[in-house]
Amino acid sequence: MNYMYICVIMIKNTGMEIDMKSMKLFLFTTIFFQLHATSKLIVMRHAQALNNVESRYNSNPAHPKYRPAPLTKKGRKQAEKAAQKLQRYGINKNNVAKVYVSPLPRTMQTAQALIHNDVASADKFVVDNQLIERSAGIREGQRHNLYDEFISHHKNAHTYGGETDEDVHKRMQKFYNNIEPSLHDGTTIVVTHSGPARELLRIASGKPVSLGNADFRVVSFA
Repeated sequence: MNYMYICVIMIKNTGMEIDMKSMKLFLFTTIFFQLHATSKLIVMRHAQALNNVESRYNSNPAHPKYRPAPLTKKGRKQAEKAAQKLQRYGINKNNVAKVYVSPLPRTMQTAQALIHNDVASADKFVVDNQLIERSAGIREGQRHNLYDEFISHHKNAHTYGGETDEDVHKRMQKFYNNIEPSLHDGTTIVVTHSGPARELLRIASGKPVSLGNADFRVVSFA
């Protein structure tokens, strides 16, 4: 469990009442600690892409209904801003040991912004299929609003050849186990999708977080 979550639990359990100024100071201190720890895992979701705007399943390049979903104009700006934010926090190509990226266009383009802004160098990049979007099965290319399943956590995903939350969790556990030995070598950045990012954060920090487009979270290690 990392420092931030320990602090949150302490405040909750002791019944401390804190004003907004104190809360801002607490959050600043927490973020400062996490970003300046020697070893960090930064989990980032891709910026806004065409499939987000069109609300379509987009997960499997081998499927006949798959269409590439690049970043939108807004998404490209989001990716640049996220990379610049990391730069301001002191994350750069001198301390980033590895960048793992999903192979889909939207994650690859988001990760390219890290290179453009000197957050990471191209030789540190590893494209990893384990980070790909949750499989949509036979629903590939179709709109989300055609199915109630999209808002019910994919419990019945196996009925259409897709992945459940448990499937994604197992996939991300395997990925985490593979990279864990090297997490203390410096900063590791993972650029992936909403479901995989949530499960990876659950594994690494004990707390699942749903990320917005181009959002990221930092998990620090002692």
